[in-house]
Amino acid sequence: MKMKAALCRELGKPLVVEDGVTVASPRKGEVLVKVDATAVCRSDLHVIEPGFPSRLPGIPGHETAGHVVEVGEGVNRIKVGDVVCVTTSTVGCGFCEACLSGNRSSCTVYPMMGPPKESGLQTSKGEPISKMAGTVGGFAEYALVNEYQLVKIADDMPIDRACILSCAVSTGFGSAITAGVHPFSSSLIIGTGAVGLNAIQGSYFLGACPVIAMDVLDNRLEAAKKFGATHTINSQKVKDPIKAVKDLTEGKGADYVFITVTLSDNDLLRQAIEMSSSRAVIIRIAMSRMPAPPPGGGGRAGGPPGPGARPMEDIEWMRGLVGFGSWRRVISTAIGSSDIIRDIPNYVRLYKAGRLKLDELVTAHYPLEKINEAIATLRTGEALRNVIMF
Repeated sequence: MKMKAALCRELGKPLVVEDGVTVASPRKGEVLVKVDATAVCRSDLHVIEPGFPSRLPGIPGHETAGHVVEVGEGVNRIKVGDVVCVTTSTVGCGFCEACLSGNRSSCTVYPMMGPPKESGLQTSKGEPISKMAGTVGGFAEYALVNEYQLVKIADDMPIDRACILSCAVSTGFGSAITAGVHPFSSSLIIGTGAVGLNAIQGSYFLGACPVIAMDVLDNRLEAAKKFGATHTINSQKVKDPIKAVKDLTEGKGADYVFITVTLSDNDLLRQAIEMSSSRAVIIRIAMSRMPAPPPGGGGRAGGPPGPGARPMEDIEWMRGLVGFGSWRRVISTAIGSSDIIRDIPNYVRLYKAGRLKLDELVTAHYPLEKINEAIATLRTGEALRNVIMF
């Protein structure tokens, strides 16, 4: 089948919308989805930037919803005509040890971001096309995916809202569930993009108070209030952000700290630890680009530091994690470590009942031909979620 798709041909350059891209018929266990809407996520921005390992040409886009037009051999759970959320997560097999213990996102039979497989996509010149920022390739008219990436949803769910459930909501709200946020605890959310806003509304929904939003953009902090933030902190406008958090939590620090911005060094993690209570859970949600160890490594235990060893003051903050009296934990989530086959239909029900904010997340709609405009306004922070409509 021929289709139109937005391709990344060179990192750091605008995407190129091309006709004549070929998508194969579904193979065993696969499903062909007619894409109706794909939202632009910051993960899509990361993977098209220089320095990110990518196979080009590639199709980004992973926050997708559409309807099924063809199924491959062995597909029984999904049928033609179903309206679905398409994700980079997994519904799991339901029977492996991970699934039976309630961790479907860690399924060993149908793993999230499973082993590499030919995408079934080619350019009009026969070049193989990869999928970027996951295993969806959602900036295209059709997506060829594995059955386990799909969750059937109600037919009457607005499709431009449904696509946001595939990543932003499952990641942010789902991380609040996974972290165990409970009534009367305190949450701090660092970064108030779409994922951060959903960590805010997840924390608020689960009963946290205070719910503290931290960012450097006042417009984002204003938006955070609509999603349940009880307090906001512009970290560039206060003298001491750590003290500001402590002041709002009776000197203890936050019980849950969500890091939703790209973690490029230890500095942000150190601040998160210092802003947290002694029994806190620190949740790393965003992509991490941790620095390589210093040349030469550290010294031998009990001996002098080796060449390039980090000075003691650089690692002193680690005492907050492992020091006497600290029960802090640092966890990382992918798509919130969510049970998407359970959670996404529940999010639909919450939205229909007026208890989940999705309308407020959608900044604008764009046709595929204007995808670079949608990317540009997300990059500057003007937009929360721009949705590409097909």
